[in-house]
Amino acid sequence: MNLAAFSKIMKKYEKITSRRASRSYIKIVDNSYLGSSDEVNGLLERVEATFINHFSNSNRREGMILLRPKAKREKHSVTFLSGFFSGCFIALLVAVVLRIEARNLIDKEGVLYMVNIFPLYSLFAYVVLHMLMYAADVYFWRRYQVNYPFIFGFKQGTELGYREVFLLSTGLAVLALTSFLANLQLDMGSRAQHYKKLTQLVPLCSITIVIVIVFCPFDIIYRSCRFFFIKSVFRCVCAPLYKVTDIQKGYNFADDIIE
Repeated sequence: MNLAAFSKIMKKYEKITSRRASRSYIKIVDNSYLGSSDEVNGLLERVEATFINHFSNSNRREGMILLRPKAKREKHSVTFLSGFFSGCFIALLVAVVLRIEARNLIDKEGVLYMVNIFPLYSLFAYVVLHMLMYAADVYFWRRYQVNYPFIFGFKQGTELGYREVFLLSTGLAVLALTSFLANLQLDMGSRAQHYKKLTQLVPLCSITIVIVIVFCPFDIIYRSCRFFFIKSVFRCVCAPLYKVTDIQKGYNFADDIIE
């Protein structure tokens, strides 16, 4: 519906293909109902005016930025690290399975140990699963052009794409599996008694690392998204204590917790 953008695209097409076809195409568009109807243009103007009035405090510049978000430039480092962490995750998962088989932890004596240690790391599994599902949601939202940053109240330009969410989920999975494998190694090694106290600190260290990263004040590892997450958690916890005026921002996160 952006006729100016369409004309620029046609000029680019002419430049690349060395064909003069823009005039005929633009003429067809101008003569169509879309290009000549005052009703369509008036509807566009009314929708933009209503949106700017209600969602950007009558600031047209901010409103148009929200209505027409710019596509973020994908970074090759994110793709590389996602593949790297995915490979590490698969390797660690195979190592954990082989370790369990080697120590016969599936037998009756080992089942008790697994029952005790599994709850310590099941939290990481639930969080990673949730992040993978969220990455899939973001992928389909972008594919079908859903303006999810505006819907959930993200700051424009700082929202995470599905690649970034997948990177964080694989990184957390690598941390969890590394801790789990270290726990198995220390518990089942020949000098297990010497490392008994250290073994109990492994899950605590993993959770501490995650908490430190989440609350880190420095501009690393998507600080704006981490702070948005902290604010959402705070709103969900304190919701019964104050009058709710804007439930949309924390609704998605609270709904996932309830489920």
